[in-house]
Amino acid sequence: MMWLGAGAAFVWLVDPIMATVTELDRGRERRELSAEHTLDGGDVLPGFQLPVRDIFAV
Repeated sequence: MMWLGAGAAFVWLVDPIMATVTELDRGRERRELSAEHTLDGGDVLPGFQLPVRDIFAV
């Protein structure tokens, strides 16, 4: 991913069609998160948590 190559610590790619978030992190494997998962900010955004279902709530 170009963002990681440019120095971003991690990236969240939001797919509104599939209602998923793909998490890309230099230190971990790529993960696809769905409504039952929660995003967290790791070391970059300590304490940040957001349920994926809240991103797609209408």
